[in-house]
Amino acid sequence: MTRSSSLRTIIILMPLIVVSTAIKCYNGVIDKDEKVKRVEDCNDTYCLKLKFQGEQQTVISYTCDQTNMCQKDGCYTGYANSLVCCCSKDYCNSSSNLSTLFAIVAIVLVKIFA
Repeated sequence: MTRSSSLRTIIILMPLIVVSTAIKCYNGVIDKDEKVKRVEDCNDTYCLKLKFQGEQQTVISYTCDQTNMCQKDGCYTGYANSLVCCCSKDYCNSSSNLSTLFAIVAIVLVKIFA
C-alpha cells in the first residue's frame, strides 16, 4: 500500500472514530416484552440493567450506574431478588446485539479500505 492510499484510508475512516469519555447506556423502564429505545450519555464507568420479577409482572430498568452499584462487569442478585447486571461498554445494557452489529460493520469497513 502506498503512502497516498494509506492517507486516503485514514481520511475516509476518520468519521468512524468516536472519541468520547462518556459511556452510552440505554435508559428507560419497560415490561419484559418491550424494547428500550432511549440512549443516554453517562459520565459513569458502568451501564446498569435491573430486572425485577414480580408474581404477575417483570419490569426491567436500564440506566447509568449513578449510585456506584457496579464494581466489575457481570450480574448478581440484588435487593428483593432483583437481578443486577453491570457492563462497561457502549450500549451493553440491552438484550439486543446492536453493539455487536456496530463492531462487525467497523471490521468490514476496515477490511474493505485496508
